Amino acid sequence: MNLSKVEKIIIMVLVVGGILAAGFFFIFKPAYDGIGKAESNLKNAETAHADLMTKLERLNTIDDDIKTAKEDVADLEQKFYPDLTTYEAVEILLAQLKEMEMDTLGIAVNQLTTYKLELEHFEEEPVIYDLKTYSQNAKEVDENEVVLTEGQFRDGDKIYTITISNPSNVTITDDAGEIVEPSKFTETMEEAYKEAICKYAFNGKIVQNVSVIELNLEVTGEYKKYLEFIDYLSNFDRATYLPEVKFPMTYELTAGEDGKYYTDDGEEIEIDVEDGITGPVAVDFRDDDIVKDVPVKVLFYGVEQIEELENVDINGVKIVTNQ
Repeated sequence: MNLSKVEKIIIMVLVVGGILAAGFFFIFKPAYDGIGKAESNLKNAETAHADLMTKLERLNTIDDDIKTAKEDVADLEQKFYPDLTTYEAVEILLAQLKEMEMDTLGIAVNQLTTYKLELEHFEEEPVIYDLKTYSQNAKEVDENEVVLTEGQFRDGDKIYTITISNPSNVTITDDAGEIVEPSKFTETMEEAYKEAICKYAFNGKIVQNVSVIELNLEVTGEYKKYLEFIDYLSNFDRATYLPEVKFPMTYELTAGEDGKYYTDDGEEIEIDVEDGITGPVAVDFRDDDIVKDVPVKVLFYGVEQIEELENVDINGVKIVTNQ
């Protein structure tokens, strides 16, 4: 059958169109879709490569970071006792008593337990009343006076700003935005630095459980030595806490037939009191006066040591703590 020229052209167009359509759906479209997948795979590969390079770079500094972290932990551990047995705690306290020349007839010790260690931040509540408000409003206001905002403090005639993102990242900047190096901190800056860390820990409710062992005793010794003993424990280089402190201020007096006055343990005391006065009488203790059986409660806070601590040094006395 002979086809006309027009029919041949139509058939040729249909055949070519079919071939092109088949090529689009079976070759071009899959290849085009593959480009998107390839780009996605490339981005994933680039991200994985960047992460790998970061980890490889981390390997170059990780040894130094571990060394620094161990030094920081060791420094922190030295501020606490290890977890103590009752025997070890008594030995430590006896060594402290001996160092400060105080005596006791016995020590009661509670078993080791835990304690939630957290900070308290004191903010003074202003006392407001009408007359005070009127007085303050009547004062002349200095128009040049700068009102400090949150995080600002004044040191001399300059204003500084303190910012904190975590307890190990605290910066102080001057009014020009320049950071003050810690080595150049003034006493005021150091106080602002400590307050900022404490407030951050308080607001963030940062707490940590540590061990604690409680000791109760009654001490006897010279009044001056007793005061030094209290200061010694309060400022001890390991975490030692006195929940309450008693300062002797009275004697229990009894009047003898000889007209003299005696304490309840029979010790004569020279004191200017009216005749017939007995019971507790206020006394201005001299340094060498003996105070007897003054109750003392001591808490030793501890943390588990990364490397076992063989002993605790109490002014040259080695108390074995790995028993």
